[in-house]
Amino acid sequence: RSSFQKHKYKLVRTGANLGDTYLIVQELDEFPFARIIVANSEDMEIFTNPHDQEETERAHQHYNFYDEQAQKVRSWDRVWFKDRIETYIDGKFVEEYSGEYKYFTEVPVIQIKHIDIGEAYGLHTWHSIQAQMDAVNEIASYLWLILQRYGEPTLIATGPKKPEKIVRRDGNVIYVGLDGDLRILEYTGNVLPQIIEFSRIVTDYIQNSLPELSLNKIRDLGNLSGYAVSMHLADMIAKIEELRGNYADGIEYANALALKARLKSRAPIEEFQNDIIYQPILPEDEISKWAVNRQRLDLGIESRQSIMREEGYTEEEIAERFEELRQELEQTLEVTYPNRIDEEFMRMGFGNE
Repeated sequence: RSSFQKHKYKLVRTGANLGDTYLIVQELDEFPFARIIVANSEDMEIFTNPHDQEETERAHQHYNFYDEQAQKVRSWDRVWFKDRIETYIDGKFVEEYSGEYKYFTEVPVIQIKHIDIGEAYGLHTWHSIQAQMDAVNEIASYLWLILQRYGEPTLIATGPKKPEKIVRRDGNVIYVGLDGDLRILEYTGNVLPQIIEFSRIVTDYIQNSLPELSLNKIRDLGNLSGYAVSMHLADMIAKIEELRGNYADGIEYANALALKARLKSRAPIEEFQNDIIYQPILPEDEISKWAVNRQRLDLGIESRQSIMREEGYTEEEIAERFEELRQELEQTLEVTYPNRIDEEFMRMGFGNE
């Protein structure tokens, strides 16, 4: 019944764009007894202890909704304390949606700061280039106006016959004076190259300020080794690792609360420790990895069994592979080298550990 798996992308995207995202852990009367909800960030506010910013004293949710029965818009306010929930509709306490927790002894609302700088709110992922983004948008507006001017030009016509007025406009044609002439009203000078060059400078700054945009450069460089790719993406990897840490802390805390409710326990939350395991940011370079493992075997630093364990093989799978190789060697060496099977195993890295 948890919406977390369904809305996990909402969790990260909201944090990336707004700087903060929120999880609500809800107690349920029936199995699975807990539910993790990804809240709308614009509805939420967290209040912490002024002397300990890590301690949440209460959380407040506020939004408006349309009541079909009452045929009007109403306000919803819910406040989470350490021991209870209070709900208000149009400012009036509603006992039906309020009450004490069964198992929680903490505020079951978790704020995750996308980029944590020690303040009440986190920073969104593009905070460092917001001014430059505004500049690019403004430049684009100027360029659009210039292109419109040349796409739908205003014409100025002057003729031998005096118009009724000294200046008369007919659609996009302006009649001026007595001399016969027709020309386009345009900007004097050529500012487009300067504008385009400035926009390139700003765009380059944006790309250098956001490590994740370095993926575009990797695509242009062609074939690179795994090590070379990791070096080019070092800043992006560091940023992702920082963000993963921030999100893991919040999700692990939510999991601990959910476990308390699931196990119907009022034990301290520290007893429900859990860990978020992430996949590698970049896929491993299999060729480089194979070469390194081959060198480790040749130098006798590692055995084949230990390398297989690193690769995730179980002891049963290692034993099965061991037996398969022994059978192959027995068939190959039974005639000419009946006594070299153990020696061959040692050479292949299946020595005693």
